[in-house]
Amino acid sequence: MDKREPEKRGGVRFWLALWAAKLSVPVLKLTRHNGTHFPGSLAMRICPDFLRRLSKPEKIVAVTGTNGKTTSTNLICGMLRARGLRVLSNTLGSNMYAGVATALMEGVSVFNRCHSDMAVLEVDERSARYIFAHVKPQFLAVTNITRDSIQRNAHQEYIFDLVNLGISYTPETVLILNADDPVSSFLGETFGGGEGAFPNRRVYYGIADQGQDAFLPGVPDFSVCPKCGGKPEFSYRLYRTIGQFHCPKCGTSSKERDYTGLRLDFENRRLTVEDRSGARFDCPLPSDSIFNAYNTMMIVALFGEMGYSRQETARLLGEAQITDRRFTLETAGGINLYTYAAKGQNGSAISSVFEYLAKDPSKKEVVVMLYEHFGDTLTWLYESDFEYLDQENISKIILTGNRYLDCELRMKLAGIPAEKIVCLEDETRVPEYVDTEGIESVYFLHDVYCMEKTMRCRQLVKKRILGGDGHEN
Repeated sequence: MDKREPEKRGGVRFWLALWAAKLSVPVLKLTRHNGTHFPGSLAMRICPDFLRRLSKPEKIVAVTGTNGKTTSTNLICGMLRARGLRVLSNTLGSNMYAGVATALMEGVSVFNRCHSDMAVLEVDERSARYIFAHVKPQFLAVTNITRDSIQRNAHQEYIFDLVNLGISYTPETVLILNADDPVSSFLGETFGGGEGAFPNRRVYYGIADQGQDAFLPGVPDFSVCPKCGGKPEFSYRLYRTIGQFHCPKCGTSSKERDYTGLRLDFENRRLTVEDRSGARFDCPLPSDSIFNAYNTMMIVALFGEMGYSRQETARLLGEAQITDRRFTLETAGGINLYTYAAKGQNGSAISSVFEYLAKDPSKKEVVVMLYEHFGDTLTWLYESDFEYLDQENISKIILTGNRYLDCELRMKLAGIPAEKIVCLEDETRVPEYVDTEGIESVYFLHDVYCMEKTMRCRQLVKKRILGGDGHEN
């Protein structure tokens, strides 16, 4: 028996689609092509309702949101696999319709029998309405909804509506929502808390006031009350517009939390959590950034709702690691070398990384490596808070990638002194300009599309720090 029976056992088109998709996987590997999207796309061209007919695991967790879904999905998968579960996921592939179809296809036999215990699926916000029409997760965990690529995602309220449409197809799904995000916390109802809430059970997580001095965003993600149009007020913010708000005009306010991060200890990587029963317990933090602390809180809430004990959740978090495609740290000659994903076209994401490194008190240099398709809009550069990089402890900013001159202009407009800025068309020359004395850290900020170039560049800098020439052989 399949673990979750499809609506129909199949048909000629379905079986042709399944076998063609299965066959395409080894062919793609032999030809050294990335096979995370094509098999699913091929299957759906042959059988448009392929995803509906495909057998699925009994338990499915979906993760969506503007920022943090890849990191969170990888952490969740790692924790579940550490318990010996056979977990199906698209952590290395596409999070859109065809990518999810590929991931689920790889979890079934040629006879459409599922052989995984559960699936953890990263779901693109725009694709949620298509995916949830055929895939019904038990849990949908949402990180946040903020500004993103203006060409693709337009405005956060537009994305809110698309995710909400997807949720309307799966009323039994439990929603794990960020109470401190004034946009995504209203999922499962009309934005602003109007009439017509969905039947989904909603669970809220968040973090209490830590007395931090969050930087003010130049272009806030939330500036108007969605219910009355009034100006919302924040009692505190932990970063960007993530915090507790209320509207003095109509009374709309942040949701009450079921899981609260009471105390963040970044130095010792510990998080004190209080659940809805009032019980308190400590959990490890996989990272010392506030945005990853929220990812951790989401995972704590998810595992609590899945029935895991507090002790088991804490143990699994202690063994979890953030994917090296989002963050790495290596030390060479006493200098910390960081790589951080700073998504281009996403002003909110890159500004959060800018704030994180600006608050690091170490004497540092920053390498910005952005590779964008020419013809893309540049408005996101002017929604990004490059002003955060105007810090005394940032001695140099090296710009490379095909947007290096656009970034130079934006940094000068942000008031960053020209003598701090170095522009390089060729990223392999970066090691020549990184100082090896008088600094404590080097941050490599990279787009998601140039991870390999970034790691190669970091290795050359490491080689130079350790006494080499810093050039490729």
